[in-house]
Amino acid sequence: MSWITLFALLSFGVVNLLLYLGLDKLNLFWVNRIMDFFVRYSKREVPLVLQAESHFKAKVLSALDSGEYDEVVLVAHSVGTILCLSIMAELAEEGLGEGLTVVTLGHCVSGVSILPEAIWFNDKLKRISLRQFKWIDVTSGKDAVTFYKVTPAYHAEILPDLTLSAGFHEIFDKRFYASLKWDFYQIHFLYLYNPQHPENSLFNYQKLLFDAGVFKRLLK
Repeated sequence: MSWITLFALLSFGVVNLLLYLGLDKLNLFWVNRIMDFFVRYSKREVPLVLQAESHFKAKVLSALDSGEYDEVVLVAHSVGTILCLSIMAELAEEGLGEGLTVVTLGHCVSGVSILPEAIWFNDKLKRISLRQFKWIDVTSGKDAVTFYKVTPAYHAEILPDLTLSAGFHEIFDKRFYASLKWDFYQIHFLYLYNPQHPENSLFNYQKLLFDAGVFKRLLK
C-alpha cells in the first residue's frame, strides 16, 4: 500500500469520525467554499458576480425612479453583503440612491477586506461616506460567520446609520435556540427565519416584511 493510499484512507476515516461525532454541524465544507469565494472576489476572478452587481444596481435605480413604491429597500445577507456594499459605493459616488434604505444582515464583508488583493475593494468602500441613503446593519455575537462589531465598510469612520443586535436569544424559544449551540450554518441563517417572539426585538425579518413603519421608527 502506497503512502498516498494510506493518507487517503486515514483522511476518509477522520472525516467520517468528525461526522459521527456530530461535527458536521460546523459545515466545514460550506465554510471552505465561502473562503474560496472571498479570495476569488478579492482578485476579481468572479465576472458573473460582478455582472450581477450591475444588474442589481440597475434594478434598484429603476425601482427608485419609477415612483411606484412607498419605499425601496435593498436587503443583503451573508456573502450578499459584499455585493451590496460594492453597489452602495457606486451609488454614493454617483450621487444616487436618495430614498433608498439598505439593510445588511450577518455581514462577512471583512472576509474580503482583510485579504492583500482587496486594496481596490477597500478603496471603493471609502465612497460609502458620500451616501445619500440610509443604512442599517444587523449583527449577532452568536453568529460565528459574521464579523461581529466590525464595521462592514472596513474603514472605522464609515459606519451604518444604525447597528442592531439580532437578539436571537430573545426572539426564538430557549429550547430551540439552545439546540443550535454548534450549528454555525443554521445560526447564520436565523436572520431570515420567522421569529417565534417578534415582539421582543426592535427589528427582525417579520417586521422587515410586514411592518410598514419600521424604518421610520428606527431611523427617526
